Amino acid sequence: MPTVNIVASAMWQLSSAEELLYATARSTSDSHSQMTTASGTLSNSFVLPSYYVNRLLLKFDTSIIGAGKVTAVKLTLTPTSIANSYNDDVQIVQHNWSGQDPVSAGNREAAYDGALAAATDAIWSNTANLSLNTPTPSAALSPEWVVVNGTTYYAVRMATDKSNTAPTSDLDVDIAAPANGTVAYLPTLNVTYSLPGGRRWWRKD
Repeated sequence: MPTVNIVASAMWQLSSAEELLYATARSTSDSHSQMTTASGTLSNSFVLPSYYVNRLLLKFDTSIIGAGKVTAVKLTLTPTSIANSYNDDVQIVQHNWSGQDPVSAGNREAAYDGALAAATDAIWSNTANLSLNTPTPSAALSPEWVVVNGTTYYAVRMATDKSNTAPTSDLDVDIAAPANGTVAYLPTLNVTYSLPGGRRWWRKD
């Protein structure tokens, strides 16, 4: 069965501003940016006196799989900076944000809220187990989520963000973006799939 490594075609960072109430930071986005820089920031942080929440969006052109059937999939991400006064699981989320692609001021909130509400697919890693500049594959993701003839969308968030656990200290993880200059660091979907079956008939002249 063939395996393909598909680099993300885009990463967006959705962020709350400096908020004095955690509920406001968690429910309200204030900015968005497509990551044309080396990395995007994921966070669920408290830095006196404010709360900050950052979520990331990723998309992959998985049309190369064509009529194949996905049998296994993982997402490899690379941490380029970690500021953690506490540790947390990083969740990969089944968030189809195609309706907000590209993200704009008018649709940003829907993308931000959807990244919180959508189902967790798998854990990428606990921040305690991350090593800087080390590409790290996730646990197995759902093969059924991959769109074999189009684009596959994900979000990435902190588990404490999902569980509505207000942080009491700082937790920020920078994750290498598609524009990162080091090829090995790029966010990559690792997909194994089977080719269409069936018997071929040949006419003998």
